[in-house]
Amino acid sequence: ARNVVKMKIDTISVPRTNFRFSVSASAMKKIGDEAVRMMIDRTKKGIDIDGMPFASYSPQYIKYKGEAGRVTDPVNLQFNGEMHRSMVVVATNNNANISYGDRQRALIALYHQTGNGQPQRKHFGFTSDQARRIMDMLTDAIRKAVKSDK
Repeated sequence: ARNVVKMKIDTISVPRTNFRFSVSASAMKKIGDEAVRMMIDRTKKGIDIDGMPFASYSPQYIKYKGEAGRVTDPVNLQFNGEMHRSMVVVATNNNANISYGDRQRALIALYHQTGNGQPQRKHFGFTSDQARRIMDMLTDAIRKAVKSDK
């Protein structure tokens, strides 16, 4: 079994009609890439998906990270950026999957997300405002798809 943190952004068709449309893979890739950027930018500011600051690092890790010349406040889940850089978007028509392409980085992300062996720091996901912005992007992509399918 693969231990990865994975998220799926998926469009849906209108219920109880035969009305169909398709949002292109390239449009879904752009939305997925923007969603990743939003997650990384928020995480670098030390804010979780509930809009709250991340739990503090342990005193030992603050010392280790500080001695390496890294930022210790805010807690940004970043030492050298590998976890953030390993996020990938795989898009097809009507959906975009966001995951970690590197197994080790996926495990680190999962430990932060679930609090396995450390304080929980929910970083993989979206605040309510970010979710609304993604929905707006999806709505725009759907409108364009409907216009082009006419």
